[in-house]
Amino acid sequence: MGKITPGLKSILVIIAFLGFTNFILSGTRVNLFDLFEFNSTPSILHVETSAEVVDTDIQAVITSPVSENNNYNLTKGSSTFEPPGITLNNNILEICQGESQVELSFNTTNNPTHYSINFENSAFTPITNAALTSNPLILSIPNQLTAGSYNAQISVSNDSEVGEAVNFSINLKAIPTVNAVSDIVVCNGASVPAINFSGNISGTAYSWTNNTPSIGLASSGNGTISTFNAVNNGTTPVVA
Repeated sequence: MGKITPGLKSILVIIAFLGFTNFILSGTRVNLFDLFEFNSTPSILHVETSAEVVDTDIQAVITSPVSENNNYNLTKGSSTFEPPGITLNNNILEICQGESQVELSFNTTNNPTHYSINFENSAFTPITNAALTSNPLILSIPNQLTAGSYNAQISVSNDSEVGEAVNFSINLKAIPTVNAVSDIVVCNGASVPAINFSGNISGTAYSWTNNTPSIGLASSGNGTISTFNAVNNGTTPVVA
């Protein structure tokens, strides 16, 4: 075999080095002695490349001393590769009409410093790049807002990156009312008909109290008042 000229040696060294660079970027660990034989022990091997990989301008740093038994982890440079994130303890917040605030509790990852909230209803005031200094967040509810479900999205950010938005909703429940019940007048021993309650919201639960249990009705209960026999052992009317 003929001799390799100095110029050709330089070209081969460059090709070998570029091949080594591509190799270490394709995996997470490399044994240097599988690729080269070192005549001396370097203290740092620092490789920079702008090769066609998923993340450009990657910095790969291998620390030493180098020995035949050392494997090295390749680590990326100082860039933040995971954006900040937020998860909500409850994505559905329920409050009643007339309340002015609601609490939004959360957990975060990768140290966000600010947050933004986009409300789909224009009655709410959007929040843009506000400092994330408290947990839970206190959200204001517009006055005279009608009952219903109001959707929104929250995202967090740091100095360079914005995390993925998370959906949540505010369910504003109407305050239930009860329709008036007509007076009932009966004589001692007569049957009092059942009393059914109704109001402005279907499915409302009703509770009642009776200040004069001597009429034959319990002092309290829930739901419909069942029929009972009236009691009045005196000579004057009893009102309960």
